[in-house]
Amino acid sequence: MRVLVTGGLGVIGVRVVRKLLERGIQPVVYDFRPDFWLMPDLVGRFEFVAGDVTDFGSVNRVVRDQHIERIVHLAAFIDPDMGKLAFRSFNVNTLGTVNLLEAARLGH
Repeated sequence: MRVLVTGGLGVIGVRVVRKLLERGIQPVVYDFRPDFWLMPDLVGRFEFVAGDVTDFGSVNRVVRDQHIERIVHLAAFIDPDMGKLAFRSFNVNTLGTVNLLEAARLGH
């Protein structure tokens, strides 16, 4: 089974990726930047796709091209100044979620 993990390089995402690998499930990590410092021991054991959840085309492509069967959506914009960055917060946290739901609904 191929599972897309958005935000898979974050603190929670790394734990999810580890658990999936332990269970023999193949994670496809979708994250904004290729920063593997939280999981150097896992590099090469999963597919990584750089992308932005606010870009529907990118999200839809990864779901289709990677033959994704399940999605664990952990990508989020969290910042102490979120109130001052309301548009960015909305785009990542709300639009990003809608993009993933739509890609899952289309379910290639």
